[in-house]
Amino acid sequence: MIEQIMVPKEDILLIPETVNCLDALEILEENNLRNAPVVDSTEQLFRGNIYKYHIYKEAFHHGKEHLKSKRVTSFLKNTTRVVHLNDSIYQLIFSIRDLPYICILNENNNFVGIVYHNHLLDFLAQAWGANDRMHMLKIDLTPGLRSLDQLTRIILKYIEPKTFQLFQETDFNTSKHLFVVIGPEVNRVQINRLILKLRQKQYPLTEYHW
Repeated sequence: MIEQIMVPKEDILLIPETVNCLDALEILEENNLRNAPVVDSTEQLFRGNIYKYHIYKEAFHHGKEHLKSKRVTSFLKNTTRVVHLNDSIYQLIFSIRDLPYICILNENNNFVGIVYHNHLLDFLAQAWGANDRMHMLKIDLTPGLRSLDQLTRIILKYIEPKTFQLFQETDFNTSKHLFVVIGPEVNRVQINRLILKLRQKQYPLTEYHW
């Protein structure tokens, strides 16, 4: 699955590890990039990411001319923040977090491409059936209520949702709950019947739509 949303290395800008920081800065500026992957001469070994911010910081303290004497390897970041092609989509989600992209390695630990943060979000939006005419029900799974299996059977009796998303309790003071994503093909009458049944069964729920 990761391979399907990955941009192969042949289609992205790479910076060789031998480049000095001044040249790297010019490359980033010319291509309107704030960072880029750094690789060895074979383009197989991912060394890390170089960020424009750290180069400018060095120039601020030591002068721009000083950048000629500094290799990009002096400012490498995210050297171990990688994902493998055969990793799960959850590993990708949890690994990319605050990064604009994450580098992908194959089974031989060779660099093969990157997954952009925004591409991952687009993928998830499509996979979860999100668009501008969606409904969503948030159903709190309060302890003591019927099982998740019984709940989903009730839902499927009234509608065919786009997807179910189960959220567990967290340290952020959120309870266990089920999101039911409903597409535009389900009419309002069907949704109202489902809501009425769930309330009769005393399931606390919140309705969202956009």
